[in-house]
Amino acid sequence: MTEFTNFFLRNWILIVILGNFLGALSSVLSKIIVSGSASRKPIEPAPYAFYSGFFGIVFFLPALILNIWLNFISLSPQSAYIGIIAGTIWILSLRPLYHVLTRHEASRVMTIYVATVSFFTFIVTYSFLGERLGGIQLFAVALLIFGGVLASMRQYKNGGLGLKDIGLTVLSGSGIGLGLVLLGISYGLQGFSTNWQNFLSGFVWLTGGYFLAAVIFYLWPGQRKIINGRIGKLNWKLFFSEKVPGTLGSIFIKYAISLTRSATLVNAFEGIKQFFVLILAGIFSFFYPGVYKEELEGVVLWQKIIAAALVFSGIYLLIRNS
Repeated sequence: MTEFTNFFLRNWILIVILGNFLGALSSVLSKIIVSGSASRKPIEPAPYAFYSGFFGIVFFLPALILNIWLNFISLSPQSAYIGIIAGTIWILSLRPLYHVLTRHEASRVMTIYVATVSFFTFIVTYSFLGERLGGIQLFAVALLIFGGVLASMRQYKNGGLGLKDIGLTVLSGSGIGLGLVLLGISYGLQGFSTNWQNFLSGFVWLTGGYFLAAVIFYLWPGQRKIINGRIGKLNWKLFFSEKVPGTLGSIFIKYAISLTRSATLVNAFEGIKQFFVLILAGIFSFFYPGVYKEELEGVVLWQKIIAAALVFSGIYLLIRNS
């Protein structure tokens, strides 16, 4: 068992695949929660994003206290600022994503989201970190964009995403991509000799950013009343049932970034998440049609499969040519 654990913790590809599966499960559960199909009373996107960030304080404060004795957090101002900014951007970017998920199928939304995260990561690293794209990589980026566009196209009435929802999804994916790039930079600034120390220190500052984003949500004009609204026991249970795989998947992805020091390479695997979303959406639609409904027949099914395949192909080319 120890040998398998050590092998798993060193193999970043396996970690990313598992993280994306858990992230896909979290996305489908989020769709169920914000749509209110299970509880008959949806959680509004604002409080959902708020509480997603608020519980970062559960990790952040105890970690700061333990650091007095264990000294596992880098107190460098630069690494702290970048980590907090990354966490803040991450949580703020969830708000538009949850809003779009209340209105559209998870498979369509996540295809655009996945393509945007990968594409925007390359834009940021190309512009500010000196990474350059070759001909094949540019072709791969084009596949990502076309896959996202195809997923958003309308087949039936109310079946596609409007320009506003596409824009919000792109905004969310761009924010997540930027947050992950900053996180990779933060890991490189921690200054410890081992990967796990750099990861843990960077993750602590990241959770501080989570809580800061929650404070911003709460102080934002018009949001306090919505956030203070009654959520209900069932929605709380659903919330934490989504946060368990979501948090674990996020930790795996962030740990993989600490191993590779490349958000670009890790984000390139986001396309795998889209395949998992499509599979999980089909499973939920088949076994729980009253709770989750996904259009998976005829032309629409093939449109989603082709869109996911284009995104995955683009990501595969990026991996092979990174």
